[in-house]
Amino acid sequence: LFRSVCIANKTGKITLNSIEGDIVIRKQSQSKPRNIFEQFFGGGGYEDVPVTTKSKPYIVEVLALPEEGKPLNFNGAVGNFSYKAESSRTELKANDAFNLKLQISGKGNLKLLDAPKLNLPEGFETYDPKIIENGNSKTFDYLIIPRTEGEYDLTDLDFSYFNLDTKKYVVLPAAKIHITVLPPDPNSAGAQVYTPQNTIKESENDIRYIKKGDFDLI
Repeated sequence: LFRSVCIANKTGKITLNSIEGDIVIRKQSQSKPRNIFEQFFGGGGYEDVPVTTKSKPYIVEVLALPEEGKPLNFNGAVGNFSYKAESSRTELKANDAFNLKLQISGKGNLKLLDAPKLNLPEGFETYDPKIIENGNSKTFDYLIIPRTEGEYDLTDLDFSYFNLDTKKYVVLPAAKIHITVLPPDPNSAGAQVYTPQNTIKESENDIRYIKKGDFDLI
């Protein structure tokens, strides 16, 4: 006997194919015990017979998740989870890096969850996260580099999932993470700071910001 956990990734009626396997059945043998010891201990009265078995196909109807009450940041998580968001640093210089870790723990379709999309302030750069799976937990580790100094808040980090026991959506809030970005180190190789376009003033005798949109070449 064995047990396997199946997670459906689409709705509708799904047919689970038959499972075939070889088992051994012990049945009573027609041969007589060869000696008195086999007769006394029951030996010779049974034999092991290999048998190939096959289960019947099983049909499962997978219902769609309800639209009512679905959070905007719902990412397809189904089960029962806990959640934690934390930053490795809350104060750093421009062009330095910090890590933002989003950890989801519990039972459900953890392996099917994609990395959450971050809504970062302007001037913050990030890359695809490092994904760490450890038992019943999954961590998305983002490397983030702020390019401009200032005070920033990382928001919209809440996690939501659908609870199969209560048949309701659950939103696990994340505390606001405040990041203080100091001026860059002038002696560092990466001291040049990214400057947003709206802060650059055009001058007739200066280099202008790259022009966007449709234009004619003369």
